[in-house]
Amino acid sequence: MTPEQRKRYKELDDDFWKMYNEIKNEGLFEPSPSHIALRIVEVIMLGIIVSFSYYWVQTSNLSPVISTLLSYMIVALGGFFSGRCGFLQHEGGHNSLTGNPKVDDLITKLSIGTKSSYHQSSKSKCLLKSICLC
Repeated sequence: MTPEQRKRYKELDDDFWKMYNEIKNEGLFEPSPSHIALRIVEVIMLGIIVSFSYYWVQTSNLSPVISTLLSYMIVALGGFFSGRCGFLQHEGGHNSLTGNPKVDDLITKLSIGTKSSYHQSSKSKCLLKSICLC
């Protein structure tokens, strides 16, 4: 590495650590119990709303057009529910949701419905594939 590159990377490294320390001092790396609780309640409520809405549309005597439109809206809401569940799964899988790996593992298991170790191993394979130059 040339001296110019070394100097450039040193400046970049110093800037990174300066930014990291500023963010850490603001408390952004600390878990927020109220935020976690809000996310869990949000996922539970969305799941309930999607399930009952789908049941209601299927059992009521609506015109086919209205029934189809409502079904599409419910599917879209289900996609939103899936994405919110994915947030819990992702952060819990990285053990960065609560800061307590056992609690994160439990939340991941509950939000996935499968063993967290299966999710961990499949995520590791996925992440490794993205950096593999095979």
